[in-house]
Amino acid sequence: MKGISILEQDETTRIRQRLRERREAYRSALFDELDRMTRKAIDVGVTKIVLFGSLLHRQPDLHTDLDLLIVWETELGFVDRVKEFYRLLQPRVPADLLVYTPEEMERMRHTPFVAQALSEGSVLYEA
Repeated sequence: MKGISILEQDETTRIRQRLRERREAYRSALFDELDRMTRKAIDVGVTKIVLFGSLLHRQPDLHTDLDLLIVWETELGFVDRVKEFYRLLQPRVPADLLVYTPEEMERMRHTPFVAQALSEGSVLYEA
């Protein structure tokens, strides 16, 4: 069995370099988008924004998304308010937006999912 040729090694090196460059560009895009979306959400009048999930717990890769828990005073139902936030923020990277009213947040703060997001997450904004 023969080893790989110099040409194959060069191609492998180029592929690895392109992948590193893509990862770095995506990582930069994630943080730029997080900043942009946070500013837009604050402009809309949210009372709290919490970043949670994979971006906080590991080195970002090409599969990392933005997980945001948002508290917003509104009369809209859950599905409509989430749709409205996707429309307002227009995420440019994959993002999961969970938008709760202050009352819902108070009721849900001790549920396992919300408690974990609040305890392990990073508060980006609080009015």
